[in-house]
Order: sequence, then structure tokens, then C-alpha cells
Amino acid sequence: MIQTKILRFFVAVLVLFLLVPCSRVVMAQTYTYPNPFDVKKYPYVAFVFRPSEDTPSIKVFNLIGETVATLANNYISGSSGRAVWDGKDGDGNLVASGMYFYMVKGSNFKIRGKLTILR
Repeated sequence: MIQTKILRFFVAVLVLFLLVPCSRVVMAQTYTYPNPFDVKKYPYVAFVFRPSEDTPSIKVFNLIGETVATLANNYISGSSGRAVWDGKDGDGNLVASGMYFYMVKGSNFKIRGKLTILR
């Protein structure tokens, strides 16, 4: 059981960080605040990333690589390069505590990072 979870974790990391082709990966130019994200203290987590000409897509993945949330209309008006997430999955349920990966993808860049959720 534990070996299966460890194997799934490493496969997810391999897929997200090594096998997905990128024109450019910029880890230092993106962050989430607060991280760790405590859903009891904060109403949302903010994704802050490099402004771009287009509106990038933001996806949140669990440790096994499943898409937990896709942020489409969560951009903060009047600011470029900022979006918010309330910690809920596509069905509107709060996600479980743990480690999550996110990817901010624009037309000419992909930015990846980690996010910890506390409940």
C-alpha cells in the first residue's frame, strides 16, 4: 500500500516536471501566498506570477497527477499576474490537506510550483 503510494508520487513528479515539454520553465518568478494555505485562516490562496500578454491557464494537481482544479475566471481585476483559488475542487468541495502542484501556462511559458494545504 505505502509502496504503491510512493510509486504513484514519483510517477506524478516525473510527468509534471520532466516529461511535459516546456518552452521555458521559470520557478523563481511565481509563488503562492499564503503557503502553506490554511483554509481556516484565509479565504483563498493567491497565485502571483509574471504578467503576460495573454491570460494564462492555472491548474492544480494532486500528488498522483490528477487535476484538482482549473482556474478560469479567478483573476484579480486590475492586476496582471495574479489569480486566487478558494481551495475547492471542481465539485465545490474543499480539497484534503497535503501537497499539491500547480502549473501556470501561457502561450510561451509554463511555470510550476508546489502548494501545501492545511485544514
